[in-house]
Amino acid sequence: VNVAILSIGVDYFQVLALFASSRVKWPSVIQDILYILSAFNLNIEVTAPECSIPELTYERKWWMVMALPLSASGLLVVLFVGYALYKFLIKGQRTRHKMCSHKPKLIASFLTLFYFLYLYITKTVLDVFDCEKVGDDSDPNTYLAVAALEPCGKPGGLQMRLMPAAVTFLLLYVIG
Repeated sequence: VNVAILSIGVDYFQVLALFASSRVKWPSVIQDILYILSAFNLNIEVTAPECSIPELTYERKWWMVMALPLSASGLLVVLFVGYALYKFLIKGQRTRHKMCSHKPKLIASFLTLFYFLYLYITKTVLDVFDCEKVGDDSDPNTYLAVAALEPCGKPGGLQMRLMPAAVTFLLLYVIG
């Protein structure tokens, strides 16, 4: 199976899924299709975790999304060490080359996972910077687009708490 052909399809569906999160008023059928296609972004919004876990705040969900690549990295390190120990202790392979021969596959697995997560993580990181006016012009404040009750720029508010981490993850995940 040629993975390049598969990646073209995944890229296409990821871009279509981004249209679902735009502020365009799509017909309901198109909106449903675009929402389903957001699964190609590994979008946890498809599962609506806040419905099954009512105490899940936007801040916790944001941190969970930011932890996905780090968790995957940790899991792959544990798998690497565990399989190397298995090869050493059970199979009796003593050379470094044989004990670590699975490393390229694990790195490829991580890169593939991050490839799928990239757009979703990027959107989630940038959501912290997305402020908009809500309601009429009498309210001079702007609010987070993803959490309409959270004012932007308020000391100690959600945006200001997430801002340093968002800048860090923007540099680490998005630009890196």
